[in-house]
Amino acid sequence: MQILTTTKLTEIFVECDDFLLDFQHKLTSDDQPEPRWYSRFSRSEVMTVLVAYHHSGRSTLKYFYCQDIRGPYRSWFPDAPCYERFVALIPHVILELYLLLKCRCQAALAENYIDSKPLKACHIKRENQHKVMVDWAGKGKGTLGWFYGFKMHVVINREAQLVNFLLTSGNVADNNHTVLNYLLQAVTGKVYGDKGYLSALKETLLTKGVDLVAKLRRNGKKDAMIHQKDAYYHRHRGLIESVFGQCVGLIDLEHTRHRAPLNYLCNVFAALLAYTFADQQPRIIAFEDRNRLLNAA
Repeated sequence: MQILTTTKLTEIFVECDDFLLDFQHKLTSDDQPEPRWYSRFSRSEVMTVLVAYHHSGRSTLKYFYCQDIRGPYRSWFPDAPCYERFVALIPHVILELYLLLKCRCQAALAENYIDSKPLKACHIKRENQHKVMVDWAGKGKGTLGWFYGFKMHVVINREAQLVNFLLTSGNVADNNHTVLNYLLQAVTGKVYGDKGYLSALKETLLTKGVDLVAKLRRNGKKDAMIHQKDAYYHRHRGLIESVFGQCVGLIDLEHTRHRAPLNYLCNVFAALLAYTFADQQPRIIAFEDRNRLLNAA
């Protein structure tokens, strides 16, 4: 179980507040009107609560807000409204959450990973009765069977840092050309994925400097060292599964209690933001460091 510390809460608030100051300065310099805000509870405080919730270990946002924000942390948030009013403010920070998340995405390295995570909107047997996400969600099939909801497509580098992400309906294939072009638009180097990413787009991506390695040939390549390196990183595709496991197990990325589509998106963005604030992230040893250690031994 995670425990939210005052240090982590301060770190999240400072990051959110500094981002909003820069964002407002950018709007002012471009002669754009600032979005109106009708509450003494500031935007940065709303964003801080949403992100901090995913570090609290609480099972629901309502429990965290009522028991912690309006409890021990009341002096930190003196203008915190009632929970119903706070929920009404959540959709108004969706743009800021998305932009902050994009700003905290890291650069791609020479080795990266790509995969998707099904996010259920409801149980598959209730898909015809589900009304909240009826215009958003879709029916798809993953390794665990059929589901009704969404897919979170993610690209990470070998240090398990978030590089890019995309949320689609559940019926969108992993090797969809639009999805791949968006996820890999700022990526150069190797990108390792499972067999679901076998695509005719591979040759086009190569011209852009992206080598999508979805399946290794049994006969390998002419350069044995390059083949060993690809095999090593391809064998550690479980790194991105560890990231998904952390987002679902420790960070409340997936649940089926949402009552509004915009609040659902805010929860997804806040959960991914919480992952970028995590003190410990899964890692693998670089191929060069592994060889150096083996030679030293």
